[in-house]
Amino acid sequence: MLKNKENLLIHFENSIDYLQQQLAEKLYLGHLQITIVNEDVAKKGLDDINDFLKREYEVRRTSWMVVSTGKAEDVLRAAPPIETVPALYLSDTLENAMRFGKLPREYLGKFWIDEADVGVDGALPYVRLIEQERILVDGLAYFKDDKMVGTMSPFEIGVYLGMKGENRGGYGLAVSSDDGGMYILESYKRDSDIDIKIEENVPSIKINVKIDSNIAERSNVKNITNNRVEEIEELASNIATKKYNQVIKKWQENESDVLGIGARVRAKFPKYWSEEVKTIDRWYEIYKQLNMEVKVRCEIIRTGMEYR
Repeated sequence: MLKNKENLLIHFENSIDYLQQQLAEKLYLGHLQITIVNEDVAKKGLDDINDFLKREYEVRRTSWMVVSTGKAEDVLRAAPPIETVPALYLSDTLENAMRFGKLPREYLGKFWIDEADVGVDGALPYVRLIEQERILVDGLAYFKDDKMVGTMSPFEIGVYLGMKGENRGGYGLAVSSDDGGMYILESYKRDSDIDIKIEENVPSIKINVKIDSNIAERSNVKNITNNRVEEIEELASNIATKKYNQVIKKWQENESDVLGIGARVRAKFPKYWSEEVKTIDRWYEIYKQLNMEVKVRCEIIRTGMEYR
């Protein structure tokens, strides 16, 4: 594995040198918009690539790093009909997705901070090329240390944002009532409270998430009463709670602490960390077995239009 990583770094540095030979002026990395890494490379580890980029002081921490399902070269060669420069197109796509609440603020610098912090694992946008001309943001790739260990679907990004307490909305939830009515709830604001206790020398985690939602669309319903709103809120809360707990179990199975539970335990209970945990490897063993419970409460702020 070490030999493969050394070969990868040598290939990466040779590519930079080869590019410099084709330019009359010094290569200026301050204009770097995005770094694309193939998922096979991400699964082996990004430590060497990150080390190279960190040493280049011109690289901006607000640039993006993304993981691609196919070859990174194919994504860079994409030819979107509305943009002549694919890198700018992809960068704008990520910026807009973040502005609309579809992506967390996972810039390159933020990923480096998470990677360096003990008890926090990072995540990067996960992209896929469609028909050689369009780039789809297909979720998030999440990591353990510097290695990619899994992906989140677009809906699971909403779960991640909810548990992080990101205020921007952006994802919807479909709810059907007993009378045949269909409702599309769109999140408007999210709040999260992560409560950590040490019980019988083991951390116990309870996460309460409150989501303010709008009913964006409804069908097979003539009017909405207060009782109906309460019923929809309860149904949505139960569906979301089940989904949130499923997602967090998947993170535990993959030993990826993307919520930074370890950092919270280390900050709140330093004695427990120094005596019982001691190392990050030991923390992953504890993290995988943690009792983590998520409870979601949805509140409807506004009702929407009827679809006929």
